[in-house]
Amino acid sequence: MKNIKSFAIKLFTLLIPLLFITGLSHGEFISPTPLWARGGHEYPVNTVAFSPDGKTIASAGNDNLIKLWDAVTGNLKATLVGHSDYVLSVTFSPDSKTIASSSCDESIKLWDNQTGKLLLTLNDKVRSIAFSPNGKMLASTEDKYLKIWDIANGKLLKTLTNPSNQYLFSTAFSPDGKVIVAGSIYNLVILWNVNTGMHLATLKGHKDSVTSLGFSPNGKIIASGSWDNSIKLWDITSGNLLATLTDRPGRVNSLAFSPDGRIIVSGNDNKSLSLWETETGKQLSSLNGHSDAIHSVAFSPDGKVVISGSNDYSVKRWDIVTGKLIDTITGHSGMVFSVAFSPNGKIIASGSGDNSVLLWDAATGTLFARLTGHSRQVYSVAFSPDGKTIASGSADQSIKLWDSVTGKYLTTFTGSPGRVTTVAFSPDGKTIASVSGKSILFWNMATGELLDTITDPSYVVSEIAFSPDGKTIASGSQDKSIKLWKTDTRELLTHMTGHSEFPISVAFSPDGKTIVSGSTDKSIKLWDAATGNLLSTFTGHTGAVVSVAFSPDGKTIISAGRDDKLIRSWDIATGKQLAVFTGFIGDINSVAFSPDGKMVVAGGSDCSVIAWPVE
Repeated sequence: MKNIKSFAIKLFTLLIPLLFITGLSHGEFISPTPLWARGGHEYPVNTVAFSPDGKTIASAGNDNLIKLWDAVTGNLKATLVGHSDYVLSVTFSPDSKTIASSSCDESIKLWDNQTGKLLLTLNDKVRSIAFSPNGKMLASTEDKYLKIWDIANGKLLKTLTNPSNQYLFSTAFSPDGKVIVAGSIYNLVILWNVNTGMHLATLKGHKDSVTSLGFSPNGKIIASGSWDNSIKLWDITSGNLLATLTDRPGRVNSLAFSPDGRIIVSGNDNKSLSLWETETGKQLSSLNGHSDAIHSVAFSPDGKVVISGSNDYSVKRWDIVTGKLIDTITGHSGMVFSVAFSPNGKIIASGSGDNSVLLWDAATGTLFARLTGHSRQVYSVAFSPDGKTIASGSADQSIKLWDSVTGKYLTTFTGSPGRVTTVAFSPDGKTIASVSGKSILFWNMATGELLDTITDPSYVVSEIAFSPDGKTIASGSQDKSIKLWKTDTRELLTHMTGHSEFPISVAFSPDGKTIVSGSTDKSIKLWDAATGNLLSTFTGHTGAVVSVAFSPDGKTIISAGRDDKLIRSWDIATGKQLAVFTGFIGDINSVAFSPDGKMVVAGGSDCSVIAWPVE
């Protein structure tokens, strides 16, 4: 089902990173190909579809994106970027080779399912689309018109006359490709002969918009779903109404027949999916698990699984035999604020605006644990030096500790004066430092006791970092300085000035002799940790530098630019830019090196966690 409600002005404009990125004066760079990318939708999901070969699930929604998922593992395979407004409908060609999508940007786009390449764009105001059974034609509803296109060349073949003069919402081809049907904004189901364009019949009975349509596999029955809370079954030959299926109050947004035609599934505004027996009209079960209206449903080709897309941003898979939820095939559903590697490099933790911490296998990108318990955004995650514990800091003013192997919740530290924006372990693992507003707080790792607090009158705005020996801690402040504090006495040792705006990210070199900082002034600066002297400045980002990190050998720096959506790597000795890593559609919030220096991982506002190899 397509989201056909009026849409609010979007909060973000999603920009496509250019393939070639101009670097500094010393050359141009191309992003290394990501090892893997994981992420869910950031906005409501309007449409889902199974590829006919059963290998791929497509989902799309109000984030303007189409996401392709592996139907077996649920892993994200690709994100198709090109629409500039909400994606209302997505469907596969019968041979699974082509994907068609329609959008509020008044276009239909055709994509290669294998490569993700954009093949063709048709400019039209479209609400719904459907492939013909032979895969050669695409039907679209546009205002009061039903159009049929040749997908080989994008040519408009015919426009079918609508006798009702009503706006059309939904459409479907009969299995033999001879009949096409459309549902109208008020209450009609209209049929045409595909070859001649002749109007065949208008079926009346619904009391509200006909939002979804489907033919039974044998072509004898049409099912129509409506905002009048009902599904109606019609005999295609006679046009007679065979049955009306009604559930508890809830507008029907989407429906689909099982491949054998015995079951109909519907997705409803009441947050549930309903399963119906086609022959008797009996309701078999109701599947509950979404937290908002369901806009789209589809059967797997073998009929064993149903997928659903919802206003709650998620895509879910359901076992039809048991009625149980198989899984939710999203990563984070909110922006990723922080990423961190475990000391052995095998696990990546990510903290998100969806209030969760996710644990990923660093090699494969497989999600293996979801840590829930925070009641607000998770701004920061960190591993203990022994890798056994994860700390997470949240806007709910708490720090939570988790077992990194099992994901089991361990304990909560409370008493922070505000949202916890950063957490860091001391090198000996005995202390956790955190940032809340103007305060840096020190906690006893074993007991959760608040040991001491440093108050910075100018407001702490950055990540904090312990020196490798644990004797000092660095922080960035709103007074545009980097401050170095003595860990045991909390004494201010050094005040480093040189940034023209807030330094919001800091890190120590592995040998502890150097500090790197990134700032909203778009620059990266290198400092002598002993003297506080400025050593060098790197420029190239077009916006705030929100995260910086040293490679394990101390020879390279990586930096993340929020506005330019790029990660850049730099040679410390020469100041030369080495590479540019691209792949994010939204802003980047956090970046980290793996312990062996062979991988870079980052998280951002488009809900993605992406890993790249380091050449």
